[in-house]
Amino acid sequence: MNRSIYSRRKITEPNLRTVHRPQPLPSYFLQTLPIPMCVLDRLTGIYLDANDDFARLLGLKRENILHKNGADLTAGLGDGNLKKILHRLEEEPSVRSLDLIIFQVGGKVIKTEGQAQMVDFQGHEAVLVTLNPPGTGDPPSEIGLQEKAVQAANQFSLSLAEIDSTDEIAQQLASSAFAMLPGSCAVLVSLFDTRLQSITHIYQQHVGEPFRRADLPEMTLDVVSLGLLSETIRTRQPIITDQHDERHAAAVTRMKLFTPGKVIQSGISLPMITRDTVIGVLQVFSFKPDGYQERDAAAVSLIANTAASAIHDVQLTHSLERTSQDLTQTYEATINGWSRALELRDFSTERHTERVVSISMELGRKIGLDDSDLLRIKRGAQLHDIGKMGVPDSILLKPGPLDEAEWRVMRKHPVYAYELLRPIPKFNDIVDIPYCHHEKWDGSGYPRRLSGREIPLAARLFAVVDVWDALSSNRPYRTAWPQHQVMDYIQHQSNKHFEPEITQAFLEIVKGKWHSKTALPQFRRVQAIIAS
Repeated sequence: MNRSIYSRRKITEPNLRTVHRPQPLPSYFLQTLPIPMCVLDRLTGIYLDANDDFARLLGLKRENILHKNGADLTAGLGDGNLKKILHRLEEEPSVRSLDLIIFQVGGKVIKTEGQAQMVDFQGHEAVLVTLNPPGTGDPPSEIGLQEKAVQAANQFSLSLAEIDSTDEIAQQLASSAFAMLPGSCAVLVSLFDTRLQSITHIYQQHVGEPFRRADLPEMTLDVVSLGLLSETIRTRQPIITDQHDERHAAAVTRMKLFTPGKVIQSGISLPMITRDTVIGVLQVFSFKPDGYQERDAAAVSLIANTAASAIHDVQLTHSLERTSQDLTQTYEATINGWSRALELRDFSTERHTERVVSISMELGRKIGLDDSDLLRIKRGAQLHDIGKMGVPDSILLKPGPLDEAEWRVMRKHPVYAYELLRPIPKFNDIVDIPYCHHEKWDGSGYPRRLSGREIPLAARLFAVVDVWDALSSNRPYRTAWPQHQVMDYIQHQSNKHFEPEITQAFLEIVKGKWHSKTALPQFRRVQAIIAS
């Protein structure tokens, strides 16, 4: 128990220099793009991540690349490429055209082109390298379009790094879709709930005019009028439509995409896939006939899947937050319930817990504890006597002084508290007060005769508050002491029962010597509690 989780935190002064910071790269980014990509630590050359396409290009398994230094692998970018990339990146944060030589398993060497840029990857200063697939036979125009699509998807992914709202992700997805497909006039983003089999439209924009989310109703997958949406979800494939397609006409009508003198003549419906699950659909429409080709569907699929991953992460985060809030509420209710149960059993100490909790918090603030430490002290103080639940009524409720045999039983209540709280992980960081608040600075306390700073700070702080309130209150076997007598006793026990510095801080609070403007209202609350 020689620990002090409640000690003051050292405050580190921020570095005020203005520096260029690379944009954070989401961990899911590499797995959403069907081209070879890898991320290397800029300082060590270790592969922090690589996708399956990169691994296949080298002839290695992905797990045999991750966390390995490039110099230790028989295939990869090689030192020459890495030096070239780092040299170029010293001059600019991203390089769009790189001639690279890639080493494959078996000693084969291939030439290809690629792009590189500085990124922040999971806290590492890193380099993202994107390669054009070699030997595809694509004409130069197709390669150029592919590069533009990759760059657009890259920028889209980076733009999501600071977004934690599903609605904002959908808006950003719509903006990027318009940018990648400039002939488009309308975009609709819908989410699919696999459990409820429901489709919810979360964002729609037509000729620059966004729709309110309240105007976009929730529907079930099996509704006939959702033919295009339902088919996209079921087939998991992009669907290109024109005005002669019944599904196209039904979708345009349902979305109310009407513009005087113009007809929406073509569209793409794309599944938004993450972790092999369709979580939504991105639909894009144009006034032009044959406005979209297969290559457009492939390009926009990059950002649709990237958005799907981001939305999934946001939903998971919000779900975990809700679960955490529920657990915290249950935790607080348990503590309050146990504390109240003890006071109902031992009615002679009514409001004792309320008083010692409040004053312990005041003392904690005075000695400089932060909010998280104060919360632990509050919870520990609420349960400081929970071990008395194991003490028989004949002893706990005895109207007169206890004899020595009864005291031996009573002194076990800190151990009972430890045995009750310690097996429950959530209570591990608040057990110090229930277990150690009867230890004394000089080592004469119980149950373990800890001394000095062997006693956790929370328990050292609480001990003086607990004794003060006990002596200041009426008990069945004695009346309350006068305040001046209590104060004299507390002072006399400094460096014996109590830590001297904590004793002095406590006396300053109770005597009203803490004159800080911010502390004054708190002091008044303490005085009110004392008076009660």
